[in-house]
Amino acid sequence: MARIVVAGSGSVGACIAYHLALLGATDIVLAERGEIASGSTGKAMGGVRQQFSTAAEVRLAQESIAFFEELGAEWFQQVGYLFVATTAEGRDELEARRELQATLGVPVRRVDPSLISGLRTDDLLGAVFCPTDGVADPPALTREIVRRAVELGVELREHTDARELDRDVLVIAAGAFSGEFGVDLPIRPLARQLLETEPIADLPDDLPMVIEAETGFHFRRRDDCLRIAMTDAVPRWGFE
Repeated sequence: MARIVVAGSGSVGACIAYHLALLGATDIVLAERGEIASGSTGKAMGGVRQQFSTAAEVRLAQESIAFFEELGAEWFQQVGYLFVATTAEGRDELEARRELQATLGVPVRRVDPSLISGLRTDDLLGAVFCPTDGVADPPALTREIVRRAVELGVELREHTDARELDRDVLVIAAGAFSGEFGVDLPIRPLARQLLETEPIADLPDDLPMVIEAETGFHFRRRDDCLRIAMTDAVPRWGFE
């Protein structure tokens, strides 16, 4: 079996190494120049959904949901995803996506957005909800996947540059740094922001990820706080 070096121990690299081991590969090194999940994974929102706009994305997400369900409720909370629309155009787009998703077997349905306690709904024209979507803790889950990979024989090398290791196969899974491996990849860093609130009393345990279709504004529960994000009006490319 060829020596395989996976560059990057974020969610992607960790899962690649783990699944290679499950498939029988016996000489795998998971190389991380920092620490496990120290890049974008360590700062991610943590949503896992099937509500995408293309069949390919939906099918890939369905496979991912099945994998997360196998990991169990400790690692994946299936609180669902609620998409809401404030305009007729947004509502129609949600409906078109819902029809595609439903034909592929996603249990997504139209709902009254007032089903979420405490959510302002007077300006909403429509909403769709999928109960099998959910949220996770990206760095904690990634560390668990790495632990399982190591149990299967994967060698973990933190504080190691994958480019310096002998290998037959190099898997580039270094996120925003993937363009630094001498391969022409259409990847560059995009700076985003998350905001976490102070603790908020009486947040529902089953609060779903809530996303406004038109703006991309979204939030989820994280412990007793809300984690909030929204796409920048003008993309900010770079590491600053």
